[in-house]
Amino acid sequence: MTRVLCLDTSVWIPYLVPEVYQPQSRKLVAEALSLSIPIVAPAFAWAEVGCVLRKKTRMGVITTEEALGFFEDFCELPIDYIQEEAIRIRT
Repeated sequence: MTRVLCLDTSVWIPYLVPEVYQPQSRKLVAEALSLSIPIVAPAFAWAEVGCVLRKKTRMGVITTEEALGFFEDFCELPIDYIQEEAIRIRT
């Protein structure tokens, strides 16, 4: 069986933005990358991450420049995006 790690926005935001769960999120992603475990995310994850970053900007939690940098960092991650149907199907 091939191991794959599927992560959603609840992991990506703490991975990108300094907050309480950032150490755990960074450790999870770093371990997957070091073990060459493919990382997948729902096809719409990039939109959700962008939306949350915009919300944090409007709330004054991060600056616009920080949000743009975090989004660029996210876009550079080796994530394979999968369609919703593929996520729902269990084998």
